[in-house]
Amino acid sequence: MNTSTRHNFTVSFRVVFAALALGSVVEQYLLDIHLQGTSFNGVNYFSFFTIDSNLLAAAAFALAGYFKASGARWPHWLDFFRGATVVYLAVTAIVNLVILGGLQAPLALIASWPSNLQHVYFPIAVAADWIYYKPQTSISWQHSMAWLGFPALWLIYTLARGASTRWYPYFFLDPTNGYFRVSLYCFVILILMASLGLVVRSVGKIL
Repeated sequence: MNTSTRHNFTVSFRVVFAALALGSVVEQYLLDIHLQGTSFNGVNYFSFFTIDSNLLAAAAFALAGYFKASGARWPHWLDFFRGATVVYLAVTAIVNLVILGGLQAPLALIASWPSNLQHVYFPIAVAADWIYYKPQTSISWQHSMAWLGFPALWLIYTLARGASTRWYPYFFLDPTNGYFRVSLYCFVILILMASLGLVVRSVGKIL
């Protein structure tokens, strides 16, 4: 693959997947409105980590595609952003497969093409992009730990909101059966996310 072809492929790959990810979020939103009618809650919908992480990754892909296409100077923060979304979507895929697999999600996030894209194909695409187009900026282990900031804020928001609304996006965050169970799930996912952060950083440095 010559330089020009590789350049065009990279831009197209990123723009197409960014559009697909955004389209899947919109499609799922409309599907849930259709299925739930007046009981649909838009705030609940955008409180799913799956939705939030896919939107962030779509933004990262769109920005990466823009800077690649325009030839503008690559900003240092973009590789930090890209790496974060690799971790978030990897966790989304793993949690869906290991913890949520076989369960019926309350907002029909399982049996549809948007779900397949959000939980399988886009995470693979984002990881492949990181591996094939390595970061141009050095990512330190402190940077990889900083990637935990957004999930931590999301968790605080989710638990605080859930305490008042009695609604939680995932069953393992519902403290009905005690906060120890919730804490255990959160601890395991936190370790998983931190470990993935170090792996993503290492992959970016080695390749």
